Amino acid sequence: MISVRMFPLTRRMPLRVARLDIETRKVPVMGGYRMANGEVLRNRWSVIAIGIAVGGKGVMIWSSCDDEVEILYEAAEWLLTVKEIQYYATRQFDEMVLKGRFTNARRAHAAEPFYPVMPKADILNWTQLPRLDYRAERPGDLLSKDVPAAWQRGEREKVLSHLKLDVVELSEMWEV
Repeated sequence: MISVRMFPLTRRMPLRVARLDIETRKVPVMGGYRMANGEVLRNRWSVIAIGIAVGGKGVMIWSSCDDEVEILYEAAEWLLTVKEIQYYATRQFDEMVLKGRFTNARRAHAAEPFYPVMPKADILNWTQLPRLDYRAERPGDLLSKDVPAAWQRGEREKVLSHLKLDVVELSEMWEV
């Protein structure tokens, strides 16, 4: 079952621009996946929640306990209405996970998707935002690295609160 939440933005964003962040956990790749270098990838990153801020609409958060494909389709419906998706990540993580092509932090992205993808992800206009040194103090928030374990322990509200803070921060850090 998918949970959807909407929050207002406090700062104006460009219309038809989305700022996106995802939360993931590792899951087994059925049968493994042989990467271009011959190594077998046994685990992949599975999307558990997607947060999107869209100019003129606010922040939308989707989460799912067990249906990654449904969450990808729901997010795609919103993202197909924008002209650009902006995100901050190391090694294009968010974009490549949603395109089904992220393999490993130290390996090349797969040439073709090998796990569930967000529909039409390859035709969307993606922009990876530059790294900023600023990060707001967020007392009581999870560290990003702790999100998968918190999700596994059933601390879903903590994970979704973390995602909301990430998306709002992302929306407010870059000027219109």
